Amino acid sequence: MSIDIQSLFKQFGIFPALDDVNLTIKKGEFVALLGPSGSGKTTLLRTIAGLEIPNSGKILFNKRDVTNLSTREREMGFIFQHYALFKHMTVFENVAFGLRVLPKNKRPSDKKINEKVMELLTLVQLDWLQARFPAQLSGGQKQRIALARALAVEPQVLLLDEPFGALDTTIRRELRNWLRSLHDRLQMTSIFVTHDVDEALEIADKVVVMNEGKIIQVDTPENIYHHPKTAFVYKFIANVTLFHARKQENSLVETLVRPDAMSISLKNEDKSSFKATIESLKHLGHSIKLVLHADEDQQEFELKLSPEDPLIKKIHAGSHVYISIDKEKAFLDDYQI
Repeated sequence: MSIDIQSLFKQFGIFPALDDVNLTIKKGEFVALLGPSGSGKTTLLRTIAGLEIPNSGKILFNKRDVTNLSTREREMGFIFQHYALFKHMTVFENVAFGLRVLPKNKRPSDKKINEKVMELLTLVQLDWLQARFPAQLSGGQKQRIALARALAVEPQVLLLDEPFGALDTTIRRELRNWLRSLHDRLQMTSIFVTHDVDEALEIADKVVVMNEGKIIQVDTPENIYHHPKTAFVYKFIANVTLFHARKQENSLVETLVRPDAMSISLKNEDKSSFKATIESLKHLGHSIKLVLHADEDQQEFELKLSPEDPLIKKIHAGSHVYISIDKEKAFLDDYQI
């Protein structure tokens, strides 16, 4: 199902949670809503679901206006961060719940419900846990059951509100890869809220970057990372250093540099390089983070090196090195789409 959001505005008190939001989601797309806390991404998701009513604007499903329809009428599947499983029900009954409460004229027979539930439990690879209760499950298992329950009523759109936020890093990574594979298999329109940049870039077809109730950029993960349209997107997507800012007419121009756009050496081999001092080295397993400061203006910045880099054996806290900037990005502070 396709979704069109037109001039959506939602206000809580005097606070505009959504400010003239326009967005088109194609049928079968996996879209990530990405942004910091308070950016409006969860409010947008809840408004699409019908859990919040906008002050103005329209929401269209397959070109049909659903702005004033209830959540039930929109045929959504909604997965929350904290699962919302019924503690007194078994895994089987949790998944069957949505089917059992359908109106009588739409409710499947008990036989059909049993078949559907087992089909979904097999799909999420947890059919062997059908008789257990939520308290007997791990966090990852609970999230899969929540997904199976959402899919039971065959929703046209799957909405996920930071579904992996309460899980540890390893399980989170496994589940997001599994979710992407499941989406490809079911070909369902999916909208995923997250503040985790890696998560959004890894699993989404399209990333919607939000801030202060506005959509800042909508693009592919590759373009969001390599071709950000504003300084906010550039800084939010990756750790950057503002090396200098200068005035251009009535605007401030920011020159930003990512750690992977800088190179380090022990000798001054580049006329454009600058001298810096290493403050600390921190081993992160897959990389080594260097915290440095420029000798000229004492500005602090970071670099990451591979543990296999031969330079690692030659440097330590207090070492003087030379930094070359391979690529920088300049933005006007008032530029925004």
